[in-house]
Amino acid sequence: MKALVLFSTPLLAVIAMLFAVVVVLAPADPNPSLTLAASGCISTQDDSAADVRLDREQLAVARTIISVGKSVGAPPRGWAIAIAAGLQESGLRPINFGDRDSLGVFQQRAGWGQAAERLNPRSAARMFFLGGRHGQKGLLKVVDWQSLPLTAAAQAVQHSAYPDDYAKWEGLSVQIVRRLAHRDGSCIAHGAWVLPTGRTPYVLTAGFGECGGRWAHCHTGQDFAVPIGTPISAASTGFVVFAGRSGPYGLLVRILHADGIATWYGHLSEIRTKVGSHVSPGELIGLSGATGNTTGPHLHLEVRTNASASDQGTPIDPLPWLHSHNVL
Repeated sequence: MKALVLFSTPLLAVIAMLFAVVVVLAPADPNPSLTLAASGCISTQDDSAADVRLDREQLAVARTIISVGKSVGAPPRGWAIAIAAGLQESGLRPINFGDRDSLGVFQQRAGWGQAAERLNPRSAARMFFLGGRHGQKGLLKVVDWQSLPLTAAAQAVQHSAYPDDYAKWEGLSVQIVRRLAHRDGSCIAHGAWVLPTGRTPYVLTAGFGECGGRWAHCHTGQDFAVPIGTPISAASTGFVVFAGRSGPYGLLVRILHADGIATWYGHLSEIRTKVGSHVSPGELIGLSGATGNTTGPHLHLEVRTNASASDQGTPIDPLPWLHSHNVL
């Protein structure tokens, strides 16, 4: 893959400056105080960064990468890695040329997809996160990608001849994410924990670990029997990583929280949120129901540890967790 600078010639730079819509985004060089926290949040100890300017095209590409990242459940760390890769490969532009058959923002080779897909920033970003058409591994398929340095995570997807070059874009990519996305609170922060059923009276029915003919495997959550249509809210701050129908769960919402915690809300009658949404404690995400494998209306609540955008995590007993967080 061929590395390009933001403006490939002095003439292009002059033209871009004449016609650009510019905003202050980031330092020109990586700033050591800007870090990608292991939880997926963007953090900084110094906000006095030097100015750098991106034009309309580059801003549109950056926003598209962030939008796609949200839609596939990638946390902000993933958005910054993708933007860094795009800066290195194409100057964050959907260019129609490159080394051999490489095209687009990420200079993806022909095996990744059709030329039109690689030249389209939205489909190219989706492939960066989820993988190419012929088994190329996307970022969310890389084992433990969130614990890797930015340059190593980007290289695991890009397989560049110059793997160390991604590092120089870390400060800029982090600042782009902070300025374009972080202002809306879309980082996964630590939040209070609340009971998803609110003040509605409930009865605890099937508990965690119960086994029997009703389930293909032992029960992985705690059931709260409530009337159909009971408002169900997010248990804490997080990102919605799934919202739809899921086999025996019926209508299901999955939320990823800080520290690798995830909560699942099953058997809903209606979903009132969407993938990529940032939710706060107590925010409405759906209505209780009896969809999927169930003998009556209730909320099936799961709490999972070691979860990420690409890993569903390990279910644990929700009741001790809720007790330990002063919910019950």
